[in-house]
Amino acid sequence: MSSKLSRKNFLKTSALGTAGVAFGAKSVFAGANTTQKVAPSDVVNVALIGCGAQGPNVAVGFNGLSDVNVIAGCDVFGRKRDEFKQKIEKNNIASGLKSKDFKTYEHFEDLMENKDIDAVIIATPDHWHSLIGVAGCQAGKDIYVEKPMSFSIYEGQQLVKATRKYGRIMQTGSMQRSLPTFEQLAKIGQSGVLGKIRTIYAPVGDAPGEIDYKEQAVPSDLNWDKWLGPLSTKFYYNETLCPTDGGWGGWRWYKGLGGGYTTDWGAHMFDCAQWAIGKDGNGPVKVMPPETSPYGVLTYVYDNGIEMLQHNDPWDGQESGNSVKIIGENGWIYADRSNYYCSNAEWSRDGQDDTTLPEPGQGGGGPGGPNPFEGLSEEEIEAKMAEMREGGGFVPGQSRDGMEVNTKHYRSWIDGIKNRMDPNTPVETGQSSSVVCNIGNIAYDLKRTLEWNPMTDQFMGDDEANSHRIMKYEMRSPYQIDEI
Repeated sequence: MSSKLSRKNFLKTSALGTAGVAFGAKSVFAGANTTQKVAPSDVVNVALIGCGAQGPNVAVGFNGLSDVNVIAGCDVFGRKRDEFKQKIEKNNIASGLKSKDFKTYEHFEDLMENKDIDAVIIATPDHWHSLIGVAGCQAGKDIYVEKPMSFSIYEGQQLVKATRKYGRIMQTGSMQRSLPTFEQLAKIGQSGVLGKIRTIYAPVGDAPGEIDYKEQAVPSDLNWDKWLGPLSTKFYYNETLCPTDGGWGGWRWYKGLGGGYTTDWGAHMFDCAQWAIGKDGNGPVKVMPPETSPYGVLTYVYDNGIEMLQHNDPWDGQESGNSVKIIGENGWIYADRSNYYCSNAEWSRDGQDDTTLPEPGQGGGGPGGPNPFEGLSEEEIEAKMAEMREGGGFVPGQSRDGMEVNTKHYRSWIDGIKNRMDPNTPVETGQSSSVVCNIGNIAYDLKRTLEWNPMTDQFMGDDEANSHRIMKYEMRSPYQIDEI
């Protein structure tokens, strides 16, 4: 992997070793204490791995909790490591927090050896999620993995096994599970009042496309080989993949590097749809690409006859954006990040009538909602953020850096760490939500209807589909996961 790790004799036995024990029981990380509870008054020391666009804002959100201290950051891009360190130090000063000496790392393997770190946030590009997650389990760290939890179906299976084998607490970053609008959607969806559910509309966006960018020179402070990790070196660098300006990494839009909107937003909307119909840890039995679906869009069919369409409800007369609408024989319910609507007043949230729909074009400000910090001074922003953190709930819309803040979701993981109990979006849920996205992209690629067994994670009688790279691909040595 690197001369640095070879010097430590790390590769011979580590989670990324070449001796055939990668992520296995012989790992140097094995045997860590997995059952000891953390006292409620204790501070949980957290490190961030992946200091790009999403990770630093999530880490700052965690750092705002009174019993969390973010003490380290890791990234293969030097400038991003430095920027994250500055961000945390500035946040500590503004919030009056005192932290231990903040450390930065280029290699996550070195970070894992730091015994002061109790837990890690993994916000790398998707192809690193499960590999680093398994290494963290073996190192005795609790894990917060950004969605989608896994890049391939096989990797996710290993992370599920590792989480349970090593007794770790893992939370998936599907933070809509902690939003009041989607909580109400799940409550009503699972209650049975809709009667027989027929259709779910879950618009998320398109699948990844072919690579069309030009090769550029790799920045001097970027370890591009380590960024690629298990991926083939045929993928060359371009600024759009790993922006230097703090923007979103464009790797997600290209086949072989990411899953497009299917995984980017599907891991939110498909996830909440499955939650609302009681299919967590389960999944569809059929997936149809636009070419074979009677609706001309990506379509999933469940064993109870429910159809989920990657599209907004055409009867609404307007594009609803990233959302979930569930239609049953007795009516319908709808949720996005800002809004919840229903066709029956009895299904409304407590103390309000959610049957009043907005005029066309007068919705809740889009998926993220209005920015609650618009027009405020620096001092007013800090005060408002402190007030929101104090309340312990979701901050509607965006943080000052344009990202969501979801204290409730963060709190679920930290409380789980202290109590050694699963948070609200545990590893099995993360895997089933990743799977539904991944098999959708396989159907997009093969352009034909596929029969799926959600209990075995296999396509029925279809060798071509079962050998697809999204099921399991050949990881570049030494970045490999063996069977747990």
